[in-house]
Amino acid sequence: MKLVIYRRKIFTSSGAGQLIVMQAKKLKKLGRAFELTCQKGWGTLWFKHFQPAKKAKVVNDKLIINESQNTAIIDHEGSLRNADLTFIHNVPLTNIVHDENSFTGWLRRSENHVFTPSQCAKNVMVDLGIEESRISVIHPGYNHQKFNPTAKAQHQHKAKQALGFGEYSKVIGFITSGHFEKRGLKEFLDICQKVAIERDDIAFFVLGAKRIPKELSQHPALSLKQFRYKPSNSKPNFWLSSLDIFVYPAKFEEFGMVVAEALAMGTPVITTQNVGAHEVLSEEFKDWINPSVDVDWFSERILRLADDNNIFEGLVKAAVKSAAYDDTDYATRSLAAIDKHLLQS
Repeated sequence: MKLVIYRRKIFTSSGAGQLIVMQAKKLKKLGRAFELTCQKGWGTLWFKHFQPAKKAKVVNDKLIINESQNTAIIDHEGSLRNADLTFIHNVPLTNIVHDENSFTGWLRRSENHVFTPSQCAKNVMVDLGIEESRISVIHPGYNHQKFNPTAKAQHQHKAKQALGFGEYSKVIGFITSGHFEKRGLKEFLDICQKVAIERDDIAFFVLGAKRIPKELSQHPALSLKQFRYKPSNSKPNFWLSSLDIFVYPAKFEEFGMVVAEALAMGTPVITTQNVGAHEVLSEEFKDWINPSVDVDWFSERILRLADDNNIFEGLVKAAVKSAAYDDTDYATRSLAAIDKHLLQS
């Protein structure tokens, strides 16, 4: 059976775009019939990844395809009403609970099987009325060739020097390719400000978006001499290697591939149960995952890690253990799940 994989925009600067490319590379290696289709991003897919893609034609939320027989539509957008299977990367959180004309309303009435990146995201979909038995969890992978302890060892000194952090004992970071408000930038800045009062040898780094949001442009943390910001760019692996501790106070995150990338580099992570990626953290991280965002709690945990090298080194080892899976593993697991549910449908 031919798989037609759709997302409105396929850019590998996003986690969803990277996951689609992982699937495409595996399908190509297996000699399987497939087609990538999108409305934006096909040029980037070819020039960066040598993956051809067709321009999608969508009419009334239905993807128009030339050959409907022996073809399955795999929707990575969460919008197609003629998809055979749906991957939800961003759960719908507003204005859809009681709207039966919305995509979620259609999804409730359909028999479409849904894949979410975490149990967190699955719980939301169940709350929205999707039958639990129709939802499977597949934790995303990450690019193990870019994100690994060797790459961090190779780049860390240079990255810290480039940020002007050569003399600081620890670098605390917040990196995201997504929405700053949802991922908790304000809370991270509050944490920076609080930690800086206690320690002047800890530096702070934010990477993401095109600029700091206007409403946060006067935040006191931005004026700290040990604070740096960079817009999103093509070298997240280089800049991630500068971090000693990754802090992710997201209000809600379906998964958070950057958490997996940080773990893969052996970087301890402090986060909350609002972040789907907390589900892959090993037992050693139980005291470093809070039920919700709490600036005081995050600040205390950062200071504790900075003060206790034994705990820090233990979490470095636990981080690598937590990221034992990768992009190859994700492609294998997700395609096996696709085949399983297509056979059942």
